[in-house]
Amino acid sequence: FLRFLDNLEERGEELEGAPAFASENNAVRVMSIHRSKGLEFPIVFLADTSKKFNLKDLSAKFLLHSYMGFACVSRDLSTRKEFTTVPLEAVRLELERSTLSEEMRILYVALTRAKEKLIITMSPKNIEKKLASFNHSLGEDKRVSPYIVREGRSYADWLLMALLYHVDAIPLCADCGARAEENVTQPESRFIFRLFRGWEEEPKAALKEKAFVSAEDPLLVNQIQSQVQWQYQNIAATRLPSKLRVSQIVQLETEGEKPGTGKFPPGKPKLFNGGGSQKPGQDGNSGILPVPAVPAHKKGALGKTGICLHGGNG
Repeated sequence: FLRFLDNLEERGEELEGAPAFASENNAVRVMSIHRSKGLEFPIVFLADTSKKFNLKDLSAKFLLHSYMGFACVSRDLSTRKEFTTVPLEAVRLELERSTLSEEMRILYVALTRAKEKLIITMSPKNIEKKLASFNHSLGEDKRVSPYIVREGRSYADWLLMALLYHVDAIPLCADCGARAEENVTQPESRFIFRLFRGWEEEPKAALKEKAFVSAEDPLLVNQIQSQVQWQYQNIAATRLPSKLRVSQIVQLETEGEKPGTGKFPPGKPKLFNGGGSQKPGQDGNSGILPVPAVPAHKKGALGKTGICLHGGNG
């Protein structure tokens, strides 16, 4: 696709826009509920109605309403604890009411877009328990109580509240063990309910991803074993310190460490062992000059004059 755009740019052409969608085209249109407002279609699919409403903003520590104003939590400075307040709960309830009202208007738009058939899909968790909770939601006027409606947290909850008392929902309710027969209403609309439980009947072991099994390759196995078992031939050299302080050298000498043990470099110059002078290039320590002989009566002046060891070549 990127090469296609590059070729268009090289030729100085522009990418043509999508053709205008005509209502008579034999195609499927995917759009949001807001976008479908004012349109009608022969068949409409309303999917994912079990999705929860977004009410996370209502749990904030401070809320703002256009009419009720500002409200926030109360904080105890001595204990540093926070407590809710009556104004905050009042604003929270009002914002929740307005949010649910807007969601109900959107649901109305979605349910009135179909000319011939409306197909609704939902995947509620524990549908038996959910239907049982709506079992006594119908009031004396054969309508669902507004207080029960306010407890809904998805389009599926509201739809089940209403369809629970529909005459076509008797088989579904009987399967789930909900509702008494006397509360059934007789509206003009007709529904077909289909409950799919295939995913529950499938064993969990079948849902697990099968392990990849392949024939053993002897050449590949030998190559991996040779690489895993390989050892560096100069492993002792990797344990040698890159540099030592004078105090560390004295400490090693005090502890009686031997050359090549990993703490002190092998081939220690003889000048550290009191073995006399050493010429450059001896014992693998090139560039170390011999310590000059100092008369006994001038040893006290070493702290002032100092000793210089040069590590050059030649």
